[in-house]
Amino acid sequence: MKQQLLFDLPPDPAALVPSLRDIGYSFESAVADLVDNSVATSARRVDVFAMWNGGAPTVAVADDGRGMSEEELKAAMRFGSRSPLEVRAADDLGRFGLGMKTASISQCLKLQVLSRRGGGEMTNAVWDVERIQRSNDCRWSVVLERGLESVSDPALRALGGRILAGKPSGTVVFWSGMDRLEGATQDSFNALIASLRRHLALTFHRLLKPARGGFALFVNNLVVEPFDPFDESNLACQPLDEETIRIDGSVIKARAYVLPHHSKTTEEEYRRHGGEDGYRNSQGFYVYRNKRLIISGTWFRLRPREELTKLIRIRVDIPNSLDHLWKIDIKKSGADLPERVRKELRRVIPSAISRGKAVVHHRGYTLPTAVSEPLWSRSEVDKTISYSVNRNCYAFRHFADLLTGEKREEFLSLVRLLESRLPTDQLYADICDKPKSMRQEALPEDVLEFFLDCYLSTHPNATSENILSADPFFLHEESVRKLLQKKDIS
Repeated sequence: MKQQLLFDLPPDPAALVPSLRDIGYSFESAVADLVDNSVATSARRVDVFAMWNGGAPTVAVADDGRGMSEEELKAAMRFGSRSPLEVRAADDLGRFGLGMKTASISQCLKLQVLSRRGGGEMTNAVWDVERIQRSNDCRWSVVLERGLESVSDPALRALGGRILAGKPSGTVVFWSGMDRLEGATQDSFNALIASLRRHLALTFHRLLKPARGGFALFVNNLVVEPFDPFDESNLACQPLDEETIRIDGSVIKARAYVLPHHSKTTEEEYRRHGGEDGYRNSQGFYVYRNKRLIISGTWFRLRPREELTKLIRIRVDIPNSLDHLWKIDIKKSGADLPERVRKELRRVIPSAISRGKAVVHHRGYTLPTAVSEPLWSRSEVDKTISYSVNRNCYAFRHFADLLTGEKREEFLSLVRLLESRLPTDQLYADICDKPKSMRQEALPEDVLEFFLDCYLSTHPNATSENILSADPFFLHEESVRKLLQKKDIS
């Protein structure tokens, strides 16, 4: 006789929690996940407090959102409190019902959540990883502390009294026992908090607008100013037309931006928008879910990164109703491009590439229609490009004609040596990474006059127009005009 038996096999928390701690959150993405929860509760102000405490660091995220009752708090502390298949509100930033817990225990050994709603009593719920690992009863037990005076952690009790006591609703998420920071110094901790500020400024930049229904964000009482990766406030930024993609009744919007050429920005602005990874590694798609940045600086293998496309960034807005297609991960820091969307996004790329390459080709000054007798010659043979000193240039001919025999050959050998050692790799790296720092020294007047005399010796009937079209005089027009006036050349 066949028998079917139903067994209840709950996962052993002592065995599972260590795995949940290693899902892959960074410190910055973990804190951002807590901010998501605050946004979901309609908070208008969110504060992040990161304290060193003499080597025993703590982190708290406090908000003035709608808070939680005791029953709601217990539900929120459950791992998997909501199904990812559940239909969510259009502005809900959640996904799996795991974020607050997994983000927190990825960074700390003790997670505490103190909350109140509608002027009710404060309740604190505690997940203690070390207690769970010591337990042998296979139970997922949360400690509840009713009332602020019952909160056993003095730091959280003081913070709750300061943040929540005067408000009808709100929540404080508190991390302690931050073993992931073991070995950190105060300097490295401060650097981590600075990195956190940059991460939050980018991740939530479209939501950090309190006057427009967004919220205000503070880290250690200093406001986090939104950082727009598209530099839209710069008039030289070029937004292209928005494209609309419809999938299963939902709408995806894509809009390409070409960032300003470095000659159209300040040095600080150009550096900031290049970011730590540089422009080349920051190009491509920026995917937002309900205006929250999910993934940035990728072409999703639709095309390679190139120097000529480094100023192109394409904003893609997706609704949470398509999470199943994009495979948004628990950390909300990764997504896969759905095949159904891939071919549609290809339509956005060509016009952006064309516009972006045109901007990168731009130079900081306008060349004359034709530079006469340039100092350098460029040649391309069999797809090989080389640069050499122009042997027909007046300056070269002046020195070559002064020398004869062995001295002339030595001079030509020196020129060939300099040509062979043109630092192309370093020039390319510097122009790509630090274009605002590239400088060519202006020639002093006595040097300009010397080469002007060289030019006139080979072009005795030259006019000022001829001279000012020659290299390097077109770059020093004001100084050269003064010299021409002194020589009575019009």
